[in-house]
Amino acid sequence: WGRCAGCGFSALRLASVTGHARVVKALIEAGVDVHALDSEGWTALMFASLHGHAGVVKALISAGADVQAVDSTGMTALMMASINGHACVVNGADVQAVDSEGWTALMFASALIAPGADV
Repeated sequence: WGRCAGCGFSALRLASVTGHARVVKALIEAGVDVHALDSEGWTALMFASLHGHAGVVKALISAGADVQAVDSTGMTALMMASINGHACVVNGADVQAVDSEGWTALMFASALIAPGADV
């Protein structure tokens, strides 16, 4: 992320991962690029979704973050949210999208049932 010094995404990523919605909103107001990608093709929305930070997800989507964006393996923010049981945070995502292995968000979410997730 050091390569990104000055582009604003480093701060956006940190705020998204840690769930600081007010910081994310301030960065958006300052003109940060909500579409910026890391080396794996991850966006701030993907990081926030993976960690279940609904306030950050809402702020990013309101600012135009692409809910259909895919990373280098074809995963979407919804799939990443589903991995940790946070699928409800990503409204408007394509629930039928598949990653490079053919997995959908539902498949990721259903994988949580075996270890005892509440349904």
